[in-house]
Amino acid sequence: MRNIGNFGFIGAGKVGTALGKYLTERGQTVVGYFSAHRENAAESARFTGSADYGSVRELAERSDVIFVTVPDGAIKDVWGVLNKTDIREKYICHCSGALSSRVFGGIAELGAAALSIHPLAAVNSKWESHRYMHAVSFTVEGEEMAAAGMTAFFRSLGNPAETIEDDRKGLYHAGAVFLTNFVVALVNAGTELLSSCGPDREFIREASRQLFFSNAENIYANDAISALTGPVERGDAETVRNHLACLDEPLRGLYAALSKELLRIAKVKHPSRDYGALERELTNE
Repeated sequence: MRNIGNFGFIGAGKVGTALGKYLTERGQTVVGYFSAHRENAAESARFTGSADYGSVRELAERSDVIFVTVPDGAIKDVWGVLNKTDIREKYICHCSGALSSRVFGGIAELGAAALSIHPLAAVNSKWESHRYMHAVSFTVEGEEMAAAGMTAFFRSLGNPAETIEDDRKGLYHAGAVFLTNFVVALVNAGTELLSSCGPDREFIREASRQLFFSNAENIYANDAISALTGPVERGDAETVRNHLACLDEPLRGLYAALSKELLRIAKVKHPSRDYGALERELTNE
């Protein structure tokens, strides 16, 4: 099995910097960073107590595990440079939730192992996100032995970690978007609707925070089906009709689409309840 240590990062953005800092805090060796903008690599290197490098080759020489932490659209370009260096017996990883390890085409012939290692978290700060990395779950996809090794490694740090198959990455990433980005859209829509009713901004902020977190706690204390409440769960077609009447597009369409999904869940929760009137309301919307 290849050595899991001496971590190098190509790309010095939020994910690479936060992950590098977290690894150093867990006693791991981060050799440093390469970036197309040397000043970014230097900043991340100072933050992690490592070095910045002037070339991909120089970084690769000193690394056993190389994380390509650049935007998804740039990973192939980085690989076009990295695959011209000596990467024998190294792990080559990216942190994309959407792409599989297959983006590193021809890697087996070069004697290296390809991996996709995704932190299932919203990494939104280059300098602060490392603080919660200890609680983040990681998914690992790629060459079988390498994936098993990296899964065991993250578990040894205290992180939940599991392997997934490459053909499931699209569904996996869509699920993550529902739990993160789409939640942002829903919270923004909800708070804007509440704000339009007159209460001041601080009242709305505190009220919506309490509502959001109490609902989230209920979901994860039980499950989504058990936590379902509201007019759809009750089969209250009149209330849903009134909501749709007072909403403009695109929120009207969003409300209808989400209500149809809630109706599907409600039927699981209450299989004997008659949802016919509500179903007709949503079908005719």
